[in-house]
Amino acid sequence: MIEEIGVSEDTIAMIRNFNSTVGLQTVRTEGTMHAQSGETDTRIYEDYRGVSVLSAYKPLAIEGLDWVILSDIDEDEAFAAVGHLRDSIVFVFVILILVIIIVSFLFSSGITKPIKALTKSSKELAGGNLDAKIRVKRADEIGVLALSFKSMRDSIHDLVQDLKDINANLENKVAERTKELKLQKDLMEEKNNEIVDSINYAERLQQAILPTINKMEEKFEDIFVLYKPKDIVSGDFYWMASKGSKVLIAAVDCTGHGVPGALVSVVGSNGLHRCIKEFDLSKPADILDRLTDIVIETFEADGTGVKDGMDIALCSLDRETNLVEFAGANNPLWISKKNSNDVEGIIEIKGDKQPVGAYEHRKPFTNHSIQLEKGDSIYLFTDGFADQFGGERGKKFKYKPFRELIAKSSNLPMEQQRTSLDYSFEKWKGEFEQVDDICLIGVRI
Repeated sequence: MIEEIGVSEDTIAMIRNFNSTVGLQTVRTEGTMHAQSGETDTRIYEDYRGVSVLSAYKPLAIEGLDWVILSDIDEDEAFAAVGHLRDSIVFVFVILILVIIIVSFLFSSGITKPIKALTKSSKELAGGNLDAKIRVKRADEIGVLALSFKSMRDSIHDLVQDLKDINANLENKVAERTKELKLQKDLMEEKNNEIVDSINYAERLQQAILPTINKMEEKFEDIFVLYKPKDIVSGDFYWMASKGSKVLIAAVDCTGHGVPGALVSVVGSNGLHRCIKEFDLSKPADILDRLTDIVIETFEADGTGVKDGMDIALCSLDRETNLVEFAGANNPLWISKKNSNDVEGIIEIKGDKQPVGAYEHRKPFTNHSIQLEKGDSIYLFTDGFADQFGGERGKKFKYKPFRELIAKSSNLPMEQQRTSLDYSFEKWKGEFEQVDDICLIGVRI
């Protein structure tokens, strides 16, 4: 190629002696082709050796010559400095990252370590250790937080100590109060036992004024008494006495029940006996009139106007003639004729609408006479049975169902009647409290 431009043979020989091929061979590469086509550029491609080179080329504007100027350098050689620079940058970057990590770790440790210490102290405090140590000593926000936390711990410690002192004081007061209450309880139990003993003794005294069923059966072959006090002692009582051929029997309801009623019952029982023995009375109406005077004298002797008294159904039965005389204070007498078992067969003899005792519109009691036949039955009672609350609706039993109940069982033997009436009462009462004393007497002529 250099021969074409007039280079001498000696020069060409010298070039060959230097083992160079410059100008001695045809070079046709991607760069020469682009340059010959008029392009000027710099690019990387494989040269005639098959080695990747960085080439810069440009066509020469010489008329009559299709020459180009081109400079090639191996890519590895061209970018060797860049590789070194890259490696240096990477090395510096890695070192910088490591420095940042170390600095961050040291910085974070300075923050997290006191926070962990505060966390540990808070857990100990939450677990009840009010003496937990708080050892964070810093002048920054964490130090302020630690100081506040310590102040809170001290406040809680003082509060707990105050509460312990208050609790100890309360325990002492409770112990003292408990001791006082126990003494009062023991005293109350002692007094209560005395009261119960007194009531039990009063019950025995009251039982002593009641006629025994054996004594009553000596006078009547077929008789029952259904007697159910509301309390240990009762304001209701039944009474019986004999005078010649006559037997007097009564069902009495005194003012109140329990101990007050029992006290009135003693007055009533003694008064009835006085009417028979002391005043020699036998007519029921005369007895009630005299009993009224006795009750008034007993309870109004001091002029206080006490209204204690009693409702009573009192009858006298002549065992020779079967003549029954009756007088009542607010309570009636029921008569069931022989072989009658319906409510229409129950005859009611009403008592006077006034009690035995103080009453503003007092009048003499009415005496009723009824001739009975053998097999007829009479019933005397107080209001406790009819006034009992019970059933599904918790209402009073009332007198109409009570009358029907007696009529239904009137032909049974008296003891069976008592059992039947007692069962009916308990079934009606159910879980309700008994509201009043109950006294019911049945006698078959």
